[in-house]
Amino acid sequence: MVFSAAVKPAFAALAAGLLLPLPSPAQERPQAEPPSVVAQLSVDGDRVPLPVTQGTAGPLFLLGPILLRLGGDGLVVVPIDHSHRFRLAQVDVVLGPGTDVMTVGRAIVTLRQAPIASPAGLWVPLDALQQSYGELMGLDFQWYGNDRVLEVTSRRSREVSLDIQVVHIQGITTVVLQFDHAPTYKVSTRGPVVEIATVMDVPPRRPALIGGLPHGPGVLIIAIRSRIQ
Repeated sequence: MVFSAAVKPAFAALAAGLLLPLPSPAQERPQAEPPSVVAQLSVDGDRVPLPVTQGTAGPLFLLGPILLRLGGDGLVVVPIDHSHRFRLAQVDVVLGPGTDVMTVGRAIVTLRQAPIASPAGLWVPLDALQQSYGELMGLDFQWYGNDRVLEVTSRRSREVSLDIQVVHIQGITTVVLQFDHAPTYKVSTRGPVVEIATVMDVPPRRPALIGGLPHGPGVLIIAIRSRIQ
């Protein structure tokens, strides 16, 4: 898989999927914020806050912080059917409020309870995470209600090879990152630094560099790391 970063990079994420059943008129009315508590999302011992509320058949977790922590190409909300769509490991995941049907690629999954929507975002049941992140990324989810901790562990981690190619064309430097497998990743910027963090895959500490180091007044610093190291 190939990612490119230019001197002034612009990153975009597109998500597409199957249409979910249209919600009833009652489901289309805006819902109030459900009563919730702040739990902890623990990924290999690293914890971040995670709002959780009690559903009819178990806890419901706010999806936004999970996407930020575990990765996934940008969440898209479709107004027509109120479906929420994101992409994991090149596979579209589609779910929405008011229906217990979720699609993962071409697979149709029935959840124990339907997600709910609120001004804070979409709240999803535990099996929605297990059927998406679990199946596609090899992650295990365990909810410890007494401690208010959602623990995420990896069933497997892959070592991925990485080639970095630097291309100079007409005064513009482009840095191309080519992995031998398609990792799930998150891109963030801090000043001149563009950080590409893989969620569970382990990139090499000394990737192959083709074309020499980037140079010029607008050069970017690119940091590549794995979150499980």
